[in-house]
Amino acid sequence: MLIGGDTTSTPGPFTISLSLIGTVPHGTALLRSGAEPGEDVWVSGTIGDAYLGLEVLRGLLPDMPEQRARYAAPQARLALGSALRNIASAAIDVSDGLIADAGHLAAASGVALEIDALSVPLSEPARTWLETTGEGALQRLLTGGDDYELLFTAPAAAAAHIEALAAETSLMPSRIGRVLAGQGVVLRAGDGRDITPHEGGFTHF
Repeated sequence: MLIGGDTTSTPGPFTISLSLIGTVPHGTALLRSGAEPGEDVWVSGTIGDAYLGLEVLRGLLPDMPEQRARYAAPQARLALGSALRNIASAAIDVSDGLIADAGHLAAASGVALEIDALSVPLSEPARTWLETTGEGALQRLLTGGDDYELLFTAPAAAAAHIEALAAETSLMPSRIGRVLAGQGVVLRAGDGRDITPHEGGFTHF
């Protein structure tokens, strides 16, 4: 059985592709399925930095060393993922884009996710860029992908426990929305308007 895959192309002369396989205690794996209506939606770290780093590497933005590093050398949130076992009901890494990956989690769990745009954590460079960029800038940050932060859901009663993980992992998780009955993802503006982008992020096929 094949789990996952890697379909890539490059004009370069040499490519190395690695597959890593690990184990977890029985019944503790963090799956995309498992989210239930009434739960909270959380994300670790900050979102959009890798998108800005890619724009720097493309020569479209002045250098932002931290954002460039976030794109070129992302850090897997292994400590947080381990700590969330038996706490989170469902989880996914943000690789295709926050909105796209929220959609993957929602589909696997058979629920809808409502995300508050103002609650999504951004770095200071990202906020500065956002303030000086035109319409659609926030959606670009939330659909750019490659952040490799963890998006997860958990019962409301687990909020204090999740916030306490910050001291253990140096990654302050942010509560950014809620799980609802239904399907799909809705991104809400501060005034409650639906500002869900047409494209949620990277599409593989």
